[in-house]
Amino acid sequence: MARSIYTSIFMVVVLSFAILSGKSEAGRQLLQANNPSFPTIPGMPSIPNMPNIIPNIPSIPNMPSIPRVGSMPPMPSIPRVAMPPIPSFPSFPKFPTSIPFFTPPPPKN
Repeated sequence: MARSIYTSIFMVVVLSFAILSGKSEAGRQLLQANNPSFPTIPGMPSIPNMPNIIPNIPSIPNMPSIPRVGSMPPMPSIPRVAMPPIPSFPSFPKFPTSIPFFTPPPPKN
């Protein structure tokens, strides 16, 4: 029961938003008197011969319209901050690979 109430509230909100924006294709289709059908929603049964319950609403002047997603200006790029160079640690003295502690004397012949 609660699910159907929330679903119907959601549909009313979506339809109101589409109608008030005036730029939406679904809002335009709902406002046309010669198109009494609702837009097709996947999984929703179609209701034939349903009268248009939404009258023609005149456009409200000075109402901001919601721009389409394709007309949004590009987002400003975030400037990259140059990373400071990694401080060099004091280099340790390099040890030879083999340390000759003791060199045996050459063999006597």
